[in-house]
Amino acid sequence: MTDLWFGNKKSGKPSQDTLAEASWLWKQDGEATPALPADYEKKSAYVFGVARNTPCGVREQSGRLKMVGTSRGDGTVTWQSGRIGGIGQFYYMPAEHGDLLATKEHFPALVELLTTGNTGQLPNTPPATRDIELPQPVLYDAGPPTADDIDSAERALLGGSMRQRAIARPKRRLEVSVKAEDLRFLSDPIMVGHYQDDAISGAEALIDRELLDGDLSERHSLGLYAGPRGTATVVLRVPNDFEQRRGSMRGALVTGLGTYDTPLSQTDLTAAARAGVLRYLLQMVDVLGKTEREVTLATLLLGYNSSANLSVGASVEALVRGVIEANASFYQTTRLDIRVAKLKIVELYLDTAITAVYELRQMSDKLVAEAEKNGTLLVCNRELERGEGARPRLFDNRGGSYWPRLVVTDADRDDQLCPPECFDSRCPPECCDDPCDGDTDEADTRDGETGGGPGGGARRPSPRGSPARIADRLRYLYIGARARAESVAQQRQPGLIETLVRQQIHVKLWQEDIGRMLFQLMVPHDFKDAARQLDRLVLVVDSYTANLPWELMLADDPSGREADRRPLALRTAVVRQLASSRFRRQPRQVMNRQALVIGNPSVTGFGAAFPRPKGHQRDDPPNLPGAQTESEAVALVLSGLGYEVQKVIGEEVAAIEVFARLYQRPYRILHISAHGVFGVRHQIGHRFHRLDLGGGDQQAV
Repeated sequence: MTDLWFGNKKSGKPSQDTLAEASWLWKQDGEATPALPADYEKKSAYVFGVARNTPCGVREQSGRLKMVGTSRGDGTVTWQSGRIGGIGQFYYMPAEHGDLLATKEHFPALVELLTTGNTGQLPNTPPATRDIELPQPVLYDAGPPTADDIDSAERALLGGSMRQRAIARPKRRLEVSVKAEDLRFLSDPIMVGHYQDDAISGAEALIDRELLDGDLSERHSLGLYAGPRGTATVVLRVPNDFEQRRGSMRGALVTGLGTYDTPLSQTDLTAAARAGVLRYLLQMVDVLGKTEREVTLATLLLGYNSSANLSVGASVEALVRGVIEANASFYQTTRLDIRVAKLKIVELYLDTAITAVYELRQMSDKLVAEAEKNGTLLVCNRELERGEGARPRLFDNRGGSYWPRLVVTDADRDDQLCPPECFDSRCPPECCDDPCDGDTDEADTRDGETGGGPGGGARRPSPRGSPARIADRLRYLYIGARARAESVAQQRQPGLIETLVRQQIHVKLWQEDIGRMLFQLMVPHDFKDAARQLDRLVLVVDSYTANLPWELMLADDPSGREADRRPLALRTAVVRQLASSRFRRQPRQVMNRQALVIGNPSVTGFGAAFPRPKGHQRDDPPNLPGAQTESEAVALVLSGLGYEVQKVIGEEVAAIEVFARLYQRPYRILHISAHGVFGVRHQIGHRFHRLDLGGGDQQAV
């Protein structure tokens, strides 16, 4: 016979006697189709393989042997010859005979068949055939032998496909675990979040103090600190001998979360984690070089114990995604095999740590699939690790170290259309058509008063006839540890609160009714319950709302029998923060514990510098013994806290001495208890609202 591959006359044709002798196998079942017992029919299923061509015979044509093939088979056995009776269900898998148990994407269908007896993931009818691929047998020349190695030979004998499979590239491995541990026992760098223009506090302050000896505060003071989204600060300590043997390193990764009043979504947190990890990997290259390395990173549950309204699960998912994306992006850009191989989510309290483990379990399948797309083998530890210092608790006190913020601003203010000067009370204004109040004699009839601004009542018409602006609406934004709410007071009566304050500004006795009235008028209904429960608060105000007496509000519950009837300043720790578009972007902060305390300085000459209208003499302000006592007490407290205190206290202290001490050195704390003026006209014609200092013939405000 003629053969193209093995040579002519090297293949023979068996005789009829030989073929008849070999037919005994086909006669074992007789003329009937083989079948399983009837009882097996409901319990059995047959999965056919699907191949483009299945050999089903040999024919001689023009002195040559031709293979006979069909598209109705699995590459080894035709569907017709493989079908037997007694089978309840038939399915078709797009894989050749030898690949039926080696095609990973169809494993779920096989598992479903074995567990339930049926599946909807495989078709139960033969695949459709195009007209060009008719099911009748076709003749073709057998191809050359391709089994040139042991693996190929084994696959050919078992009926497997002979296609060459690309060798899978080793995947980046990332192991994620949750550990209940006190931060002070950490031996790996830890990632924390930081809001723009915020102080270092909470867990971040603990890391700074206990693990890094103030390195974070140092960078914060230098203005080289994370804050805006996309920024990150990394501090790594060179490992000592013990840490080198253990393979650990101390450090911190601070990633910026943006401004605290901007919502932080799960996507935003993922981007923040990604940016932080990328900066961490770059820092690793700078410190330890470009050799292949797997590093460990610990992290807090970012976005959970802060103003961001994120759940434990959302925080865990965002952190894992951020690390996966950072590893992939770093390799694609640098081609350096340096990656975060272990991510430890650290939580002090056991209940929260257990919740994080459960969340990690539930989302592990989804995260593994996402990691596959980035070439990462994700391994989620399903057990909680218990470290040193983990604490149990009876209730979740997430807000224990968090200071909620209440932001109160003019809802209609636009610094772009009208700069901040338009909202100041000094004259003459030149920034817009809405001028300050005019020079009326009535405006200066009292010390420390002015006709303009929230503290002095509604502004009077100016000589130009255009009334100064009073805020019609106030915007309230409450940012709590686990809640966020925003409201705009639409029905505010302009000038009402300002007039009430102006009428009571000289009353020296505390009046509960006035405080209660201020609370009801100034706080929206939706925020009243939250305000009554606060034990600490950061009050963020602008140049308009800063002049309203928030600390004098009485937030009692009228229905309560034993209500706390003290003003807000006495029942709640309140810190004011000014929201302004005019500020230094990178203020210099002092690391040393130095404080300046100014109390009851001299005000001699104030009356001459600030005369009444028409040149009438004004008396100097009285002595303030209470302010002096307060300053002495504050200086004593600060000294007890380890501060080096400079005291400028007493009515004999002149302005020149105050300024000399003020500019002598940088101070971390400046405390002032003295007279102040608001909107009082100086003899040179300008209005001032600042600290009053004097002494002899010199005055300073």
